[in-house]
Amino acid sequence: MGSRADRPDDPTRVHVAGALPGELVVATLAHRSQHRPQAWAHLEAVTRASPHRRAPACAAFGACGGCVLQHLDYAEQLRWKAARVRALAGAEPAVRDVVVGDCVASPRPLGYRNRSKLVCAPVRGPLAATAGPLALGAYAPRTHDVVDLAVKFEDYGVEAILYTDIGRDGMLTGVNLEATVALARAVKIPVIASGGVATLDDIERLCSVESEGVEAAILGRSLYEGTLDFRAALERADREEAG
Repeated sequence: MGSRADRPDDPTRVHVAGALPGELVVATLAHRSQHRPQAWAHLEAVTRASPHRRAPACAAFGACGGCVLQHLDYAEQLRWKAARVRALAGAEPAVRDVVVGDCVASPRPLGYRNRSKLVCAPVRGPLAATAGPLALGAYAPRTHDVVDLAVKFEDYGVEAILYTDIGRDGMLTGVNLEATVALARAVKIPVIASGGVATLDDIERLCSVESEGVEAAILGRSLYEGTLDFRAALERADREEAG
């Protein structure tokens, strides 16, 4: 979303993330295009709010860069999205005559996702591992800084976290037990280990930390390559559950 600059002699369109249509805001110019009349600015304050502005449902709104319309009333979101598609279609000769209908409202405007792909990176935070502090979350806009979301998800009804060490995934180099346990200790919901599981020794190590909150493991290449006997792994896990 954007707002037009208030100088009548300047046609530049200024895009202000977080501002809503019709609002009067104070923003700091961050970048101005040298090729077209457009610029981008950081929102500093809203001096006249839109009647459609709402409090975001997520505590991480703004910081993680996702769900960028949470502060806009849902019915208005639908109208804005439909108008956006109509404007884009109208600018293309091949589809400008196509009739674009209204957006169909979801029966669940929030809480409709059943999975989420996150990143884990060394940053300052509550998730301490031997390789350094870790956080599980999403990249902040236009950065590689990770916004810690793992603890926030506990309040949203998430039942488990699947933690995959992508540096070990498919490599058969052994499970990253330290980082997996660090995450499990930082949250109250179960953690599923993934990435690097190669042999029955990895299953033994994972079973030894079940009390920390590591509930299960994902197996892949170890089964295809025959480095891990699935029946033996299942029997070992069953003994832990029964014991």
